[in-house]
Amino acid sequence: MPNANRPHGFLPVRTLTGTGGAYPIRRFRLLSTNAAIGIGDPVVFTNAGVIDRGAATPTEGTFAGVAAEAKAANAGGSSNSTTNTIAVWCDPNIVFEAQTDDGSGTGTSQACVNNTFNYVAGAPSNGVSIAELDESTGGSTTNTLPFKVLGLYKIAGNDFGEFNRLECVINSSALKGNVVGV
Repeated sequence: MPNANRPHGFLPVRTLTGTGGAYPIRRFRLLSTNAAIGIGDPVVFTNAGVIDRGAATPTEGTFAGVAAEAKAANAGGSSNSTTNTIAVWCDPNIVFEAQTDDGSGTGTSQACVNNTFNYVAGAPSNGVSIAELDESTGGSTTNTLPFKVLGLYKIAGNDFGEFNRLECVINSSALKGNVVGV
């Protein structure tokens, strides 16, 4: 039976130590003219040091993590209140689950494990991300792509192939050392 095509962004499923439950978040200021952000959307730092939804192929050194809450477009405003911030999963120990965007790349087979991937972005639907792992970038060993695949997400009805769901971790974070600055 083929995998269902249900993009939902990047959702935490456990940590590298195997624990689940409450995943650590950090709050960051939003860009005053931010794009709509859904839960599970990859987010980036702008040149001003604030957060916005990440476009595909984020500039090296800007990737911040994954949105842990939804925000409407232009919610950033200009004050320092918490309504103008966003919760982000940015801990490199969090393991996320995400769907691949199609069946054309290495992300549809065991060959994708331990390789890095970019993502496909888009406007969220009802506060939920539609971002997916970009199969055309899979199979890369570069350290600049934002996600590293750990393997197939173990859930019933999920097999390698088109729209499979994979476990991944943050690979290229602006918050880690040895990354180009914004």
